[in-house]
Amino acid sequence: MAKVKALNFPMSQSIEALNAILSGTPEFTVTEPEPGFPVIDVQTPVSSATIALHGAQVLTLSLIHI
Repeated sequence: MAKVKALNFPMSQSIEALNAILSGTPEFTVTEPEPGFPVIDVQTPVSSATIALHGAQVLTLSLIHI
């Protein structure tokens, strides 16, 4: 399992900038399904999740049974 380090710089408001920051971790994609509501989509071989950046709420979580 990959270990993710904490980011030590100010939060950007740009979806493109956030995707650039996370470009080294293909499991993470930043999207904005509703204007002004950015989320991080997480995809791994055994799970997926959608996490809201406002309040860090987990909106969806799926586990793949193997």
